[in-house]
Amino acid sequence: MRADGSKARTEEHSLCSLISRRSRPEPGRLLDHVELDTGAARVNDGAHAPVAPSPFGYQPALDGLRAVAILSVMLFHLVFHNRLILEHGLLGVDAFFVLSGFLITTLLLREHGRKDRISLGNFYLRRALRLLPLLACVLVFAVVVNVAFSAGYPGRPSGQGITAAAFYYANWYTLHHNTGLGFLGVTWSLSIEEQFYLCWPLLLMGLLALKPSRKTVALTIVGATLVSVVYRMSFWYRAKPQRTFVDFYMQLTGRGQIRSQPEPGVSRVYFGSDTRAHQLLLGCALAALLLWLVPRLTARAHRVMHAAGVIAAIVMVSFLCNWPRTSRAWVDHWGALIFELAVAVLIGSLVLAPRAPLTRAMSWRPMTWTGQRAYGLYLIHPIVYQYLGEFGLGDWVSIALRVGVVFAGAWFAYRFIEAPALRLKDRMSTGPLIARA
Repeated sequence: MRADGSKARTEEHSLCSLISRRSRPEPGRLLDHVELDTGAARVNDGAHAPVAPSPFGYQPALDGLRAVAILSVMLFHLVFHNRLILEHGLLGVDAFFVLSGFLITTLLLREHGRKDRISLGNFYLRRALRLLPLLACVLVFAVVVNVAFSAGYPGRPSGQGITAAAFYYANWYTLHHNTGLGFLGVTWSLSIEEQFYLCWPLLLMGLLALKPSRKTVALTIVGATLVSVVYRMSFWYRAKPQRTFVDFYMQLTGRGQIRSQPEPGVSRVYFGSDTRAHQLLLGCALAALLLWLVPRLTARAHRVMHAAGVIAAIVMVSFLCNWPRTSRAWVDHWGALIFELAVAVLIGSLVLAPRAPLTRAMSWRPMTWTGQRAYGLYLIHPIVYQYLGEFGLGDWVSIALRVGVVFAGAWFAYRFIEAPALRLKDRMSTGPLIARA
């Protein structure tokens, strides 16, 4: 496998579609490249019917969606004339969470369908190989900055902040320490995802141990998602607005306050693992729903899904660009939920309509290249933004310079740090190599 990822693909971008032989879908109707596995696996779908795992082929459009998410976050963290370039670009993190829930649940359900079990050891080891090598390098740099500079130096992570990032509780640490993470501030979202990785496989295994039908699995996860949404919304009626994530970021980078967020949301809702759970569960529910419903979908339903995906993409872009202009309070309260639903619909559309114009646009090579390196871009961009100043070059030149350095750093990190670990991770895959998460 080459380091650029052109040969090996990460397994999570397949949809774990265990299509029952009884449903006899038309070849090529569900997806272009459906490859039936030779070994049948047993799942309980009422009649304990044997099914053959039928992984959807590599979905480059999902890498394209990841590119949209990371570029939104990067633009949100850039300031032009004391205003954020992409005011609601922080919603890109929501898209990451929904996509992550979908991919991880797809992976777990596919493994269970193939082997009638889920290997927690292999799952956690694959996650470690995916996440830890680059994070370890960033943490080493954080330790160097911590030792070399005194407290108060812009972007300097504290010792406690480095520990919080290393052990994946940075989101909770952030609620009590505004500036302790320094340029490791973005690890709050990685912490939520890692906490999800620790808990969700156990919960899903418990559910699957009951031998439920695919319908029961899907409806159970949908129900859990709805409960999680209600739980999150309840915080808006129990807590008063406090400091915002934007305030946190501007303080972290030493820039003070910013004037583009007049109606803040509650940081407890923004950083809490429990109040973010619905986003991850939404992706989980989508994976389970597609597993249940795909064998029953008609060609017309697939066309409807494509049209819904186009509408969802428009909704996403509108929210990210703040068209029409809405308050942060409304976006944090209700708008984020609409955006997350749009992300889920778009994922479903991209998976079910691989030949559609929208899917082809999202599969554009520069988009997939960026999406495959999103993890490096996410970890590296705060460091570059923090320490690569303007040098009197003007706003746009400075922005272009910083973004260019970020992409160069992400290329280097992917080729020499991530790719070697990913090759080992791919060899441990539970099924055909599909795409890289």
